[in-house]
Amino acid sequence: MRMNKLVLVVLLLIPISLSAQKKQISQAQEIIKSGKNLDKAEAMMRKLLRDSLYKENPKVWNTLTLSLQKQYEQANEKLFLKQAYDTTALFQVTKRWFMAAESLDSIDARPNSKGVSQPRYRRENADMLGKIRPNLYYGGTYYLANKKYQEAIGFYDLYLDCARQPLFSSYDYAERDTLRAQAAYWAMTAGTKLSDADKVLSYLPIARKDSTLLDRVLSYAAMAYLQKKDTTSYTSVLAEGFEKFPLSSFFFPRLMDYYERHDMEDQAKEIVDKALVVDSTNVLFLYAKSTVLLNMGRYDECISVCQQLLCLSDTVADTYYNLGIAYFNKAIMKEKRLMKQTVKSSERRKEKAEIKSLFEASCPYLEKFRALAPEKIPMWSGPLYTIYLHLNKGIEFEEIEKIRNEYRKNLR
Repeated sequence: MRMNKLVLVVLLLIPISLSAQKKQISQAQEIIKSGKNLDKAEAMMRKLLRDSLYKENPKVWNTLTLSLQKQYEQANEKLFLKQAYDTTALFQVTKRWFMAAESLDSIDARPNSKGVSQPRYRRENADMLGKIRPNLYYGGTYYLANKKYQEAIGFYDLYLDCARQPLFSSYDYAERDTLRAQAAYWAMTAGTKLSDADKVLSYLPIARKDSTLLDRVLSYAAMAYLQKKDTTSYTSVLAEGFEKFPLSSFFFPRLMDYYERHDMEDQAKEIVDKALVVDSTNVLFLYAKSTVLLNMGRYDECISVCQQLLCLSDTVADTYYNLGIAYFNKAIMKEKRLMKQTVKSSERRKEKAEIKSLFEASCPYLEKFRALAPEKIPMWSGPLYTIYLHLNKGIEFEEIEKIRNEYRKNLR
């Protein structure tokens, strides 16, 4: 009996509630017609939508979209007439209008009892919003320029998502929108600024369709994969970037660095040889080749490449290092072999003379490297210590020994 009374009370309340809803919709529509206090009309409809009884009511959603449309029109008119108006407010009302219209369409397009979908508001809303859709793109650009990256992404997301929305199905944005790939690129830019690797990579399939931006798109993707510690994808993107843009300052150095740090000399040499086919006198490529050859123990070839490098540019400190270390390593290797061999005294004197000659050849290049890079003490102090010892350079040896001891003391 008590349950029946409760049901009766609920049933009696429904007509009252529906009457209140109609009254609020009517009030909101009057406000929209007047063109004043439009934010009040919007607030009234949003309050209704928070009620589970009305959250899927197309009339409420439609009234909300009409209030947003009117707000947009007034804001746009002020901008057209060059009257004072907050630009961000125009972008924000555009965003809210799109979101409301898409929600309305998802409810309005539901199939009826016969399974037929007959959306009542779609055509008109799609027509109006299709004309102002570029404002979503420009809104993203505006917020990106003002370093509000999360806001920018919100606008680009909404712009790109139109291609998926049934509301805009007649526009075929996925194929016809010429700004779509650029919007995805700028969204990747914002995602990169936020260090949001997953967000960055979500735009990659669309952004890479613009060939004019592909080098930057791939660089963003590479950084995102590195952040996620996905080294397979990281090196794959770097390799693609190098293949398409061999002269880019981004892909080649990072790919070489990865190969060198993982002792992948063969892969490093293959890449650097490809690079030199593109530009045989490129200083960066030649230096990279000298480093690869040095790491592979092919010292004579390294020396030859370094000499070529010095003819092109004599100010690169690391060229002197590679050249000096190539001679130095040859001397050390020759000395080690001699210590293991039993040879005649005449041959031993000859070998020692050659070793000394190699140390002498190494010395000026490592001293030049020291002069150009005095802060890189660990790189030049050890080899020069050994060279001065072998060449009986007492004063220089004492100086370098003092430097080494001081450096070690500071590390403790």
